[in-house]
Amino acid sequence: MIRTKILLTCFAVLVLPGMVFAQSRFFGTLKCQRTNSPPSAGASVKATQTIQTVMEKCAWTLPLQIDADIAQDAQNTFVMQAQGTQSKDTGMQVGRMTNSDQFTLNLSGSSTLGNDGAARGRGGTWTFAGGTGRLKGVIGSGTYTGLATADGGMNYDMEGTYEIPAVSTKDP
Repeated sequence: MIRTKILLTCFAVLVLPGMVFAQSRFFGTLKCQRTNSPPSAGASVKATQTIQTVMEKCAWTLPLQIDADIAQDAQNTFVMQAQGTQSKDTGMQVGRMTNSDQFTLNLSGSSTLGNDGAARGRGGTWTFAGGTGRLKGVIGSGTYTGLATADGGMNYDMEGTYEIPAVSTKDP
């Protein structure tokens, strides 16, 4: 009898939450254009190290989908700590869905730079930092990879998982 109760309790604690809050996968592709000054505007920290802020305006060419909502556009901001042809990047993406809900991602990764200081490739990880509307309380994480385009932009492939908390129907 006690063994049965222990097994049922373990099942309820370990298995049921995964069934109720199953993660959903998504992927998408962004086409981004830099909207601020070129890489040469970076501040020099040491003779061999620079810090750049890169801002990009983006449109989804293969929109990611979160439940029934489709991503419309996004804006990326990266701070790149560059040394030679490599940089460590931290940043943020603010995305807008077609229903006007928004989400925010924290970005962390690295870039490969050309001799001119411009990023030739970028990659790393992201995590949801928040959302509005139906995306309020969204959690999840994933990866991004970016390749420079001939017109000076960057194409990103993004993929990951997300969970949206259940909407409460109770009055507060």
